[in-house]
Amino acid sequence: MIELAMLLVMTLMAWILGSSVVSFDPGGRDAPTSDQQPDTLVNHLLAILVGLYLQTLLTFCLSLCGLSLSQILAVISVLTIPLAWHAFVLHRHAFGFGLLLSYPMKWRWKISDVIVALFFIETVCFCAWQFSSMPLYFEDPLFHWGTRARELYSDVNWSWEAQSPHFLGNTSWNRHYPLFLPLLRAQLATMVGSWNDLIPRIDGLLFFVINVLLIGQTARSFSSLTNRGLPSAANISLMAYFSCLILPWHIAGGNADLAYSSFLLASVIAALNSQLFLAGLLLAGCAWTKNDGLVLATLSMSIAMIAIMISTGSSFAWPLIQKTKTTPNSRTCIRCSKLASVLLGGLTLLPWLIFRQRHQLALAPDREGLHWHFDSLPQVISELLWNPTHGFFWVTLV
Repeated sequence: MIELAMLLVMTLMAWILGSSVVSFDPGGRDAPTSDQQPDTLVNHLLAILVGLYLQTLLTFCLSLCGLSLSQILAVISVLTIPLAWHAFVLHRHAFGFGLLLSYPMKWRWKISDVIVALFFIETVCFCAWQFSSMPLYFEDPLFHWGTRARELYSDVNWSWEAQSPHFLGNTSWNRHYPLFLPLLRAQLATMVGSWNDLIPRIDGLLFFVINVLLIGQTARSFSSLTNRGLPSAANISLMAYFSCLILPWHIAGGNADLAYSSFLLASVIAALNSQLFLAGLLLAGCAWTKNDGLVLATLSMSIAMIAIMISTGSSFAWPLIQKTKTTPNSRTCIRCSKLASVLLGGLTLLPWLIFRQRHQLALAPDREGLHWHFDSLPQVISELLWNPTHGFFWVTLV
């Protein structure tokens, strides 16, 4: 399929773009222990997500300047040439590019490995059946995540001018949602050269694979349950992830929840690895994907940062910027605090936040108010614990 081939090309471009950012650390990480050292595969996955975020954000900024999607893709393609050299040559040791080829080729399969592999194959096959036999049918992709991408691609019923009735594709239902997926899918359609119902859905496979690899590899890195005939923590975590019954429908449905979960999961993993600037970037990716990210992801990351501060006992917020020396005779280096590193990554979303504020875009659809009712607490708890369509609480617990 040409759509899948172009998605892989886009992923490669994002990886090249993100790889130059992953090794950047304005705060200077504390020396990690061997079990905290970021995994090479995880770094590559984080680079892909960071690259997709920066690529679509750059597309947004250049679109406001009047460039077409074809021109923007040309600009991004030109940018990837020096960045590819930077990634492959200058930072191949720091980022660990060659280590991917050194992963063990021999794998001792256990029963739990076979079960997880069967779960993965069954999910992919079910999604492939949906791609081949079912049209785009969910409401949100039809009216927003897919339709606005098609309007962007075809330049019909779309305008960046606030005075236009087609401002941000307003006729397609809701102009208040972020533009990560519409821009990503419009770029994919531009690379394919046409539009079809597969384009607003096939990226779900990419985010699904990223989630599976992030969960499995991170659980494996942070776990000591490897042998003794027990299922590894990676397999237990992946079984919990696959137990979400609506997962295949989200993969092939074209919604934004899977992409949002990828950014949120990656931001937590980056924070656990003390890659705080990267965590801020990925947190901004949450807000760039769904408005939920401005509320839920920010709250979650704030709690995580407080936990890191308490557990490490080190200065977290103040001073934001400080001068340090590694040795008495060395040069003075400017180093950001942990909080400043997170904020610096999050501030990359400033163009969209300024645009939102200038045009008074709302958090909720149709400017609905956000309210809290105490009576809703028992219902939320019940949904978390016993809802048969997902296992949020149990996945988190495992």
